[in-house]
Amino acid sequence: DLCIYKSIDSGMFFMGPIGTLMYRNLEGLIREKASEFGYIEITLPSVHKSNWLDKCGIGELYKQQIFKFEQPRDFIMAATTEEPLLKFLQGSHYSYKQFPLKFFIFNDVHRWIPRAEGFYSSRQIRTCVMPRLDIDKNLYISGVKDFACFCKDVFESIGIHFESFFADDFSAVEIFTSSKLADRNISESVCFRKGFSRSNQDVKSDKKLTSLAMLYPYKHINDFNITYTDLNGNKCIPYMSTSGIGLQRVLLTIFEQNICDGFVSIPHKIRPFDVSFICLSKPNEDNYLNISDLCRKLKKIGMRVICDDRQNVMLKDKLRFCDFFGIPIRIIYGNKERINGVFELRIQGEEKFSLNEDELIKRLANF
Repeated sequence: DLCIYKSIDSGMFFMGPIGTLMYRNLEGLIREKASEFGYIEITLPSVHKSNWLDKCGIGELYKQQIFKFEQPRDFIMAATTEEPLLKFLQGSHYSYKQFPLKFFIFNDVHRWIPRAEGFYSSRQIRTCVMPRLDIDKNLYISGVKDFACFCKDVFESIGIHFESFFADDFSAVEIFTSSKLADRNISESVCFRKGFSRSNQDVKSDKKLTSLAMLYPYKHINDFNITYTDLNGNKCIPYMSTSGIGLQRVLLTIFEQNICDGFVSIPHKIRPFDVSFICLSKPNEDNYLNISDLCRKLKKIGMRVICDDRQNVMLKDKLRFCDFFGIPIRIIYGNKERINGVFELRIQGEEKFSLNEDELIKRLANF
């Protein structure tokens, strides 16, 4: 019941409680880093009129993948992010002093992908899209490098090994990782399509990799009447890049790169819990009140707590659950601890301690 995700059909899935917590932690990390890099968050509709995609030709390009409604016929499920954003900005006029304009959007896009497979290659794609508008090509290229630095900051903070590949003219970048599920090679990447010399980086174009993030120029901004006044008073059209991070693939990469002997060491910023409160004694009203009160106190000092009071589950299996999800702090409360008025504290890499409630809170407040 505490699963990460569960596939229910080809390309469709449910997110379980733990998977949802990990998603939210990943999104929180990206929000934190995006703010540091000067991006502004906005929210876009998940359903919109189909003609938003028609003017720039995107509707025709993706017509076999778009989910359409029978009624009303002129509405679709969002299949892209850029066009709804530009519809929001349509008709805007800016000063050159307001640039760059840097947005980020957490969005689900829906496409009918052939041979979709559960969580990795899904028909509902959870992304963080990061469009940027600039006033000239040099600033556009600076934005490409800025996005690559942003991804580096995010991925390094959660321990993901990755490689960044730039187009020769720095108009595009794609960030890859090695994976058992790898389905893309460099010759299919956005940097290769924009011009990529094998000599500029030591890589074989037929090497299969998993794409985690990419940035490339957006060509249809002219169709949305978005302009700015330059330093000389001229009316100009800005340059636009679109970029994004695939959240589903990032989560799978975290598991794949941190698994060892059946256990996963999930990075602190992403793991769902810091503390597992393992209750071994039979439930009664007094136990319940004591456990609930302690869990509330732990949450007040910033701990993410799960109370594992499953009956007929052995201690070793509850500890295995902690190992799998990288939960470093385990508090064990059985009949012996209840009688002696203490809790057994186990922290990965340290000795066991028997502590009363005040000692326990003080010890973990400094963790």
